[in-house]
Amino acid sequence: MEESGKRPGGLTALAVINFILGGISLLGFFSVVSGLQMRMIEANEQILNERIQNDPNLVVREPKIAEQKEKLENTKEALNDPIVKIISCSGLVIAALLIASGVGYLKQKKLLGRTMGNLYAVISILLEMANILIVYPKVDEKFGLLSLIGFIYPALTLFLLNVTFKDDLVE
Repeated sequence: MEESGKRPGGLTALAVINFILGGISLLGFFSVVSGLQMRMIEANEQILNERIQNDPNLVVREPKIAEQKEKLENTKEALNDPIVKIISCSGLVIAALLIASGVGYLKQKKLLGRTMGNLYAVISILLEMANILIVYPKVDEKFGLLSLIGFIYPALTLFLLNVTFKDDLVE
């Protein structure tokens, strides 16, 4: 264990990353709540409809246009599903846990740092699994390499808190 008051640089970096990701999660939450996602989908749908009206043969020449239109409809329908809304709004919980644990890392608090950090990581992994199993099929999204990105930081957090910095969060 290091001297109290001497915080490892890695723990400070982890706190900064938490604050940044917490802010991004808050923006995502407010985007869902304000309906910004739905408005963006409707704007894309309107642009697509105008292109089709201006050129009625567009769908025949470019089958991807019809596929895009169908995908937009499916996404719009999926975003109205209460389960998808709950999963989307969980960003507020994630943001709160990220910010709280970031403060705990800076103050080297066991409860606020390690406990909230571990809680964030577990909830984040569970929510990412819910996204893959529930949301992706509804919006015709396929599991791929990008899907794994949501697991990287939570897994890294679990490792760092429970192995690397386990002796630094003691108060």
